[in-house]
Formats: sequence, structure tokens, C-alpha cells
Amino acid sequence: MQGKPETKSTEYFIRTINKFFDCLNVSNAVTWKLKNKPNLKPYSSVTDPRFEWLMESFLGFLKEWEDDVNTTEGLTKDEKKRMCLSSQTVDGLRLTVKSFVELTKELLEHDKVEYILSEKFTQDPLEEYFSKQRSAGGTNDNPTVEEFKNNFLSLHVAGDCVSAARRGNCSNVLRDKSNNILSAEPLPKRPRTSQAEQRCAL
Repeated sequence: MQGKPETKSTEYFIRTINKFFDCLNVSNAVTWKLKNKPNLKPYSSVTDPRFEWLMESFLGFLKEWEDDVNTTEGLTKDEKKRMCLSSQTVDGLRLTVKSFVELTKELLEHDKVEYILSEKFTQDPLEEYFSKQRSAGGTNDNPTVEEFKNNFLSLHVAGDCVSAARRGNCSNVLRDKSNNILSAEPLPKRPRTSQAEQRCAL
């Protein structure tokens, strides 16, 4: 299928979205070497070409997509909507790209910042926390401030022993289980002493 005229647009779409995901999912300093994927390389310079690609090529791709659909004749308003990403999704992507580029460039200007891992710019920890809050509330979908505060204290005490919902859309890569102290091992028993030994000890 690759290279055929009828699949050219689909191929371009897949390559563009794949590069976008790579640019915003840089998780460590070595994966890009192991997988031979330069787009997974940590950001270490304000002149990184990926910044320009995100701002110009990727956002330009989204605008061109919208313009092509809106200028197509013979389609109803609903049909045009179904041929594009939703306006909320497009606005979210634009906000994400512009915020990431500006913030990363600003951080890289500091002398103590060696490189930036884009995967760290994620709201997964926040979503995981509220997932735990929902689980703690059971069937209560509208907790009061007092109930939320009580759940907060319970979750704080339990720490990493409480897990977020398995069916959530959050990544588990950053979740550290090293502090989980739960164990099925029985507690050590104190050796028994006879009454004579107890009297001698006194």
C-alpha cells in the first residue's frame, strides 16, 4: 500500500501523528539510541529543529486539514465536522504544542538545566490522584468538602499502596512501587521462654 496515490494522504497523516507523539513522549536519555529514533532524543537546545516542526509543520498540518474540508463543496455542515478533528481537540493540540515549546525553551535557557524530557509534561499524576479519590468515594459521585478531605488524609497515609483504576488512560511508566511495603510474610515470632527462665531473668 505504501507509495500508492490513493493512500498518500493516509500515509502522511500517520507519519505526522507518529512524529508528534515521539516529540512529546521523550522519556529518557537512551531510548532514542536503542530504537534509532532521533525524535525521542532529549531536548537540550533552544534551536532544536523539532520546535520549528511542531510550531510550523504540525500546526500547519492541522490548519491545512481544516481549510481543505471547509472549502470542499457539496458537503453539509455535519459531514464536514465528521471529516475533521473536533474543534475542542484541535484547540487542545494547539495549546499543548505552543505551551510545550515556549516552556521548554525557557527552561533550557537556565544554566543548570542540561536537557528536558517531554514526557514529564503530563497530567497523569493528577488524573491518577482523582481516580483514587473516586475509588475511595465508592458510589458517591458528589463528595462534600469534608468527605474529600477525609479521603485525602486516607490516601496520604496509604501512599503508593493505593492504586489508580486499571482501566484508566494514564501511563504506568512513572509509577514507582519501590516504596510499597505490603508483604504477605508472617511477622517474626518472639521465642517462648519457660517460667523458670522468666524467674531467673528477674
